[in-house]
Amino acid sequence: MIHFAIPALLFAHLTIAQVIIIAEPKTNVTILSPKSICTFDTPADGVKLDRKELDAAVGELKGSITDLQFGALSAALSHSKIKDKKEAAMFMAHIWHNSAGLKEKRELYCMVDLERCKEPYKGALPGRVYYGRGYMSLATEGNYREASQALFKDDRLLKNPELVAEDECISWRVAIFFWERNVQDAAKSGKFGETTKRVNSAECASGDKAANDIARRRFGYYKVFLKAFGVKEEEAKEEGCY
Repeated sequence: MIHFAIPALLFAHLTIAQVIIIAEPKTNVTILSPKSICTFDTPADGVKLDRKELDAAVGELKGSITDLQFGALSAALSHSKIKDKKEAAMFMAHIWHNSAGLKEKRELYCMVDLERCKEPYKGALPGRVYYGRGYMSLATEGNYREASQALFKDDRLLKNPELVAEDECISWRVAIFFWERNVQDAAKSGKFGETTKRVNSAECASGDKAANDIARRRFGYYKVFLKAFGVKEEEAKEEGCY
């Protein structure tokens, strides 16, 4: 399972504060800021999120989403295989949980003490540590390689794994890559628990109340996003996990 040449002159008049500049649709380029450019080789026929709806969901969850985060998320989803808001709500519920409300994109265990992560997450390239990064926590050298080849047809994420945490476009694209590879077929069942089993099967352990309570928290987030996205509450099916 996967754990998870724009001319310089174009940016001459931009500042970091000026985000969310969308290029012509046919170019498949979204410029979020001079330091964050999303490029795609897939059509923009994925789900389109409404900023007010998303703000309503994260507001109810006592959180927030920045312009940069929304711009990258919106661009990545529009070029994804996620086609409807019900599945988008499932995706966002797991993202919200895994990233502590869109605040964390690095494995906290390794942030506390990087030394203890060097051995289990080492790779062939010297100095690289492939611990969990991104909104869906991409981890291990093999998974970085697979994601890099699938998304960019090169080894940029192997050479610079920090891109998964630092580049907002890449963070969201890697999360969607994980979802499409490992979770999307389960999402089509309509049972949220089935998606939890794919994201973190340990939370679905039979008889483990503490683990099951974490899975129930994910389902609670799902209902919040589902309501904000205008999907009927009865569409929320909890089955498939505990």
